[in-house]
Amino acid sequence: MAVADHIAVSTSELRDIGRSVAKLRSHFEDAKDLVDSYDAEMGSGEVADALDAFADDWKKKRKQLCEGLEFLGRTAGEAAKAYDGLDQHLADALLKSQSGKGGSGT
Repeated sequence: MAVADHIAVSTSELRDIGRSVAKLRSHFEDAKDLVDSYDAEMGSGEVADALDAFADDWKKKRKQLCEGLEFLGRTAGEAAKAYDGLDQHLADALLKSQSGKGGSGT
């Protein structure tokens, strides 16, 4: 059994994944930092400082997450394009090899 018999790729699903990841990235990027609006309610300077430290760390992590999501979305789209190109190349080669036989079926 050939390896190709075991490979099936849905390029439309890959494109959908790329678009979904792009939307997710957009949601993370658009998320507002609400910590500053709670400073007055914290009461304790230590609690406010801890919350600020957490928020600063989350901003860094969110940036890293967005960069990873951007890479993943772009890669999914590029993979779909590459699979479509490969599929077309193989189809063209098959048609060319069949037409070279002169239609004799041999």
